[in-house]
Amino acid sequence: AGVLALCVALAVLLTGGDSGKLMEQGLAAYHSQYHGAADNEQAREYFEKAAKKGDATSQRELGLYYVAKDKKKAYKWLLKAAEQNDAPAQYHLATLIENNPYQFGSETSTAIIGALTGRNISYNTNDSPEYIKWYEKSMENGDVDAPYDLAYIYSDGVIVEKDEKKYASYLIRGDQVGNIDATIDLAIAYMNGEGVEKDETQGYLYMKKAAEAGVELFVMDDGWFGDRTADTKSLGDWTPNKKKLPD
Repeated sequence: AGVLALCVALAVLLTGGDSGKLMEQGLAAYHSQYHGAADNEQAREYFEKAAKKGDATSQRELGLYYVAKDKKKAYKWLLKAAEQNDAPAQYHLATLIENNPYQFGSETSTAIIGALTGRNISYNTNDSPEYIKWYEKSMENGDVDAPYDLAYIYSDGVIVEKDEKKYASYLIRGDQVGNIDATIDLAIAYMNGEGVEKDETQGYLYMKKAAEAGVELFVMDDGWFGDRTADTKSLGDWTPNKKKLPD
């Protein structure tokens, strides 16, 4: 570590503190000992120097460093990187806001706490939470996880109005960029007709695609078997229903 620090100091002197070099040295320190920057004080120092010079990657890494230590600082640096269209920063900023609605959220986002605790929190349902905006920006900039998160925001109807078509459209987008979780749930959406026209052939095709990517098992609930058409009917009957599973 001492040799690395000496090399970094020399690089900084030679480059006049160039932000790109500082970022590279921060990444070098980050990878030299740890898997996570949150444990690496040396990396933080280099990232902070580069972040202050405007390097978006360093701003993002510095934000991630602070997520578990100081959420206000995490927000500050992730926001700076997000405003420079850094897709991972936009995604992590969205998750930070979503997971800490009292600290960063609007009245809209605090509604989730009301829903989970039974408290009556009024809010303007036409005012989408800030984190949805950042998920959408992240998705548009190529992040592979954002479409899946957006899909489930519209599937549960807690914060925004439930919208199965948007749910399915985000799953399709996630599948297109290689999110295997989106592919799995898109297969189920086609099997059940959730947000898309029910199409078992399409469902099987997405199952096959998921299997080719390494998914080993799809579990089907008992609604596909016996005469399970209601909660009180055919419980435990695992005889395939030929109308629902013709093949």
